[in-house]
Amino acid sequence: MPTPRHIGFIVNPKLKDAFSVAESAAAWLDGRGLTSSVAIADVPTDEPTPPSVALRPCAAVVAEADVLVVLGGDGTLLGVARTAGSDKVPILAVNMGNLGFLTAFTRDEMENALERVLHGDYET
Repeated sequence: MPTPRHIGFIVNPKLKDAFSVAESAAAWLDGRGLTSSVAIADVPTDEPTPPSVALRPCAAVVAEADVLVVLGGDGTLLGVARTAGSDKVPILAVNMGNLGFLTAFTRDEMENALERVLHGDYET
C-alpha cells in the first residue's frame, strides 16, 4: 500500500474531546512531515468549534485525503462512508462514544493504528 501523505479527520462535534483528539493527532502527523485537515461530520450541532481548528467542508476533506480518520461512533462512520461514496478512501474509525460496533479503534489505540497505516500495514 502506498504511504499516505494527507490524513483527513472527520469529527462528530457532539462528542466530548473529539476536537482535542483531532488536534493532537494532527500535531503528531505534522511532526512526521504529513499534512492533515479537519471537517465536522454532517450532523446538526450548536457546539462551538475551537478557534485552533481550521475547518474545511467534509466533501473537500474526503476528496483530498489519502486516509480518513473518523472520530465519532457508528452513525458518524456510516455518514462519512456515504459521503466518501466510491472514492475508495480508506477509513480508520475511532470510537469516541461508549459502544461502537463498527468503529474499530478507541482513542487510546488511535496513534498506534495511525502508525501502522503510515507504514502500509493495513487492509481495505
